[in-house]
Amino acid sequence: MSYITIAAPVRRELIIKRSRFIASLAPVETEAAAKEFVAAVKKEFHDARHNPSAWILTPAGDRRKSSDDGEPGGTAGQPVLSVLAKNRLTGVACVVTRYFGGIKLGAAGLARAYGDAAVLAVNGARRLAVGEYSRLAVTCGYSLYSALESFLRKQELRLAGTAYGAEVTAELLLEPEKLEKVRGELTDLLMGRVSFEDRGMARLAEPI
Repeated sequence: MSYITIAAPVRRELIIKRSRFIASLAPVETEAAAKEFVAAVKKEFHDARHNPSAWILTPAGDRRKSSDDGEPGGTAGQPVLSVLAKNRLTGVACVVTRYFGGIKLGAAGLARAYGDAAVLAVNGARRLAVGEYSRLAVTCGYSLYSALESFLRKQELRLAGTAYGAEVTAELLLEPEKLEKVRGELTDLLMGRVSFEDRGMARLAEPI
């Protein structure tokens, strides 16, 4: 399953009616890592009254959490979580620190401010598309390799590497649903003079 995440932590700041909203966004892979990140931000900004947070850990979005951290219910963590979800981000945690500037924003204004701060951080992050691919090793004789190369180019398939020995072995990265189709097409193309080896799965992250 493919998903979108970010490459590195990012921080952005927003001033609204003298209140400071500091959005800290980071990639995380586990709930433990998300909790550790939130705790680290809270420690860094220990003098701030509120450090609402949110995270999403799976592409399906079934492992997500938000916290208002003392702000009125639904005005802080949920707006931040909504920004992450709308941007289809996975494996990320965001903390928005608030330093009160003396002017009350009201529930609607507060929710908008937390969401806007999260948007700044998301927009400042370098996004990555992450996919899970099947690793398929294809081995054939040198006389057939030009046909194999031509097939890979026309089908725009990913080539992870090539090994040259008694025969040539090309390792392909394929979407799992394409695995059997590619095996069949290569068997026909190379007239059965080809062998395959399944090498498990690989994760590939590419900039968007």
